[in-house]
Amino acid sequence: MKYCAQCGAPNADEAKFCDKCGNAWAATPVAPAPAPAPAPAPFAAPMPGVAPVPAPPARKGIHPAIFIVIGAMLLVMLGACGIGWLIFMQPMDVATYEDQVTEDVIATSEAVTVMGETFNDIDADYDEPIGEENLAMLQDAVAEGIDGVKAARDDLDGMRPPKEYERAHERLVSSYDGMLEGLAVLDDMMGQITADDTSNTLSEKFANETDEFSGKLEKASADMQKALEDMGLYDSLSDELSNMF
Repeated sequence: MKYCAQCGAPNADEAKFCDKCGNAWAATPVAPAPAPAPAPAPFAAPMPGVAPVPAPPARKGIHPAIFIVIGAMLLVMLGACGIGWLIFMQPMDVATYEDQVTEDVIATSEAVTVMGETFNDIDADYDEPIGEENLAMLQDAVAEGIDGVKAARDDLDGMRPPKEYERAHERLVSSYDGMLEGLAVLDDMMGQITADDTSNTLSEKFANETDEFSGKLEKASADMQKALEDMGLYDSLSDELSNMF
């Protein structure tokens, strides 16, 4: 049973018009059918032996403080380089350089002089065997002389000469290299001498080596003299050089 909205008369449920007033019944609105729910995503089983890959973490921006730290470190490094140049690379002043060169030349003269005096002090006649004691003295003197020359050469090589002394300094270091080459010949000779050798047999045994030794020392002496003359130091060191060679 339904009632007319206009006159209120009762009517059958299937009536399309009111039996009393003839009013047409309004159509009952039909509610739209609900949309179907989305189908669930199919479940993907993990492959055996393959670990799931985690999502990458979100990237964070670089903190501004890191740039301040890097800048400070660069300034410190540049400052250290500047101090290092002042200490290790800047040329020496003239007075200090000349004093150190003089000290090294004097030390070299003393080392070579002691070696030469040892040879002169050997107490043996021309035809008499040198003997174990004299041979040991000679070998020690040569070894100590070579060490002294090497020490002076290394000290010179580590110097930072003033610009006006650079070419003369290179010649001076080169003269030491030549001197050490000559002393190496002498050292090799000492390794071949026996206690039974005499001055006579040695003259015959080492004739070529003696000439080589003398030639190298003469060349080294000339180069050293020229270098010291260019530095203006030869006159003050002439006595030491005359004792050396």
